Amino acid sequence: MNSDVGVALHHCTMQFPWPHQVNPEYTAALRERLSEGVDVPPATVSIGDWRPQPNQCHDNVTTWCENNSDYQVVRGWLYMDMAGQFNYEVFLAHSVVRDKEGQLWDITPKQALQEYPFIGAAESEEEYATLVGQGATRLVHYK
Repeated sequence: MNSDVGVALHHCTMQFPWPHQVNPEYTAALRERLSEGVDVPPATVSIGDWRPQPNQCHDNVTTWCENNSDYQVVRGWLYMDMAGQFNYEVFLAHSVVRDKEGQLWDITPKQALQEYPFIGAAESEEEYATLVGQGATRLVHYK
């Protein structure tokens, strides 16, 4: 991964309904991997009184995997093409789990009405954490 990716992120001037970042080089690379996108089925999980919380996918997955050694953290991106209504697409940072058979599961309660394909991150855990930590949680790609 280009070490400048996180530093190169900047805001665009168009108004969006959520905070976002634009990084044409990085999102173009994600677009080239769209064929790797998969629909990840939901899973309802708990640990005692703990339940995954909406919009906390990274924390949910980390907590689950720290307490369940048969599962692995999988970081990546949800791809949203905005139903072709706009001149942009969105990549939303997201985390899921992989079980010992290799099946991916989304343990975070969904608020979306539709499924979005998940593309696993090509970066290491540390690189992904840096990218997301620098604000790259919603990346916009202009068509």
